[in-house]
Amino acid sequence: MTGDQPVLVVGGGPVGMCLALALVAQGRRVEVFEAEPRLQSDLRGAAYHPPTLELFEAWGILDEVRAAGVEVRELCYWERRTRECVARFDYRLIAGDARFPFRLHCMQHVLCRIAADRLAASPLARVHLGHRFVELQQEADHVVARFATAAGEREVVGAFLCGADGAHSAVRKRLELAFEGVSHEDRFLVLNGSFDIDADLPGLAPVNYVFDPDEWVILLKLPGFRRIVFRARPDEDEAALRSPVGVAARLHGLVGRPMAYSLINLAIYRVHERVAESFHRGRAAILGDAAHINNPAGGMALNAGLQDAADLARTIAAIDEGADPALLSGYTIRRREQSALPILARAGQNLAELRAQEAREREARNQAFRAAAADPALARLHLLRFSMLPAR
Repeated sequence: MTGDQPVLVVGGGPVGMCLALALVAQGRRVEVFEAEPRLQSDLRGAAYHPPTLELFEAWGILDEVRAAGVEVRELCYWERRTRECVARFDYRLIAGDARFPFRLHCMQHVLCRIAADRLAASPLARVHLGHRFVELQQEADHVVARFATAAGEREVVGAFLCGADGAHSAVRKRLELAFEGVSHEDRFLVLNGSFDIDADLPGLAPVNYVFDPDEWVILLKLPGFRRIVFRARPDEDEAALRSPVGVAARLHGLVGRPMAYSLINLAIYRVHERVAESFHRGRAAILGDAAHINNPAGGMALNAGLQDAADLARTIAAIDEGADPALLSGYTIRRREQSALPILARAGQNLAELRAQEAREREARNQAFRAAAADPALARLHLLRFSMLPAR
């Protein structure tokens, strides 16, 4: 039955939609089921590293994503207390290591729209909105999924079911896969808008990490606006964080003067670091935030999810061609052991560098960054790690 039935994808976010693109690129029928009545439109993730850009090319969407994005060819690390640019890294140093030696910023809801348009044009794909996953039955050669819709419950038969339904994944819970890890007390305060800050930090790059033991900051240039991310302490009241007075005070504290600004939106995120015990059970698999989450310092979580999608699509293709469905165990090993766990460690290191506490520790960090930026070989290795590329 496997070859005759579609792959069922639960979740119409960027990872689920791109999994569908990857399957269609292999000539595979796929149906996507999104719980909400429309595709997401809020301002979430936006960063794509060089390996992910190669996937976009393979899926036929790179040109559209690039046209809607901002190419990042430089990143900078700052010391907040002195406003010194500690280290600056030029992506030209990895031109021999990547076909696309830059990071791309494009909002993930734009990626979803591009993917949806491409899927709508394919006879192999269907996207169903307003379909909330509720139940799964697994057989030896197929799965049966049940969805709640405005018109009542609906049952769908497929070859496999893939859960790309986010950190609170109903698929992961239905598969009874533990999601172990930690939750940080600190929160991320995210401001999207325009900010009069360039004169205070001359030479701002499209990506900037500002070191500070009390209130580290990340500044990003995104298509049409800038994003500023502040550490928010666990004892800070959320209403105060969201208030115009609170926002103005935070921006004032960053540059030492009242700052003119205009907000598009504001969000506050709890930060979690968790990895599922396995990324599959039987003919069902999970990917993206359903399988692993980490702090966003470095912009790796979304990329890891998209790389999950590429690996899972290849694995399903191999099973379609006659391989044992147990091959999904290899997907779990590759994506959990060789990707998700190392990425979790790297993201933790990124956050630790931002918030280093002791003066000796901070000076050692700054000296290490200065030395790396001054040595092309070390700078290249830093960019490879930052870009999710293997060091060769």
